[in-house]
Amino acid sequence: MFINMSNDLFPSPSGFLKQCRMDEKQRHPTYERLYSVAVKHNISGPSALAMALHESEQVINNWSRRGVSNAGAIKAQERFGCSSVWILRGIGPETAGVLVKADYSGVSEANYLQRLLAAIPADRRQQAYVAATQLLIGYLVPSEPQATPGPRLPDHPANTSD
Repeated sequence: MFINMSNDLFPSPSGFLKQCRMDEKQRHPTYERLYSVAVKHNISGPSALAMALHESEQVINNWSRRGVSNAGAIKAQERFGCSSVWILRGIGPETAGVLVKADYSGVSEANYLQRLLAAIPADRRQQAYVAATQLLIGYLVPSEPQATPGPRLPDHPANTSD
């Protein structure tokens, strides 16, 4: 005889397996943030992400289940220009400040500028290009000398509050 109430205490094996399969597809939040940045750089799939970060596919798989490592977040920041703090904690801006290359030997100015431009997310690249162009044009146009302010005069006694 089948009694519904008593069977409610023990989930069926098929229900248990279904729950396990659902848990397998859930990704760690740090991996979700990393993957969203990678997609913005036209990188899709774990194998392409592994190649872009010079990691093995197994490492990427581990990140998707357990979370991105600190070293992995720093690699992503160097490669994509995203904030490692944002990847690991989800706080602050998504994009990091511009990383300045410490060793300029063997890198032309044009190549360096191209690298900087490539580090900017695609949706903000045009805006950055316009801002940089305006800044550079500002250096070409001679500006009028600015009047230097004189010494500050003391406040009038009527304007001070005692």
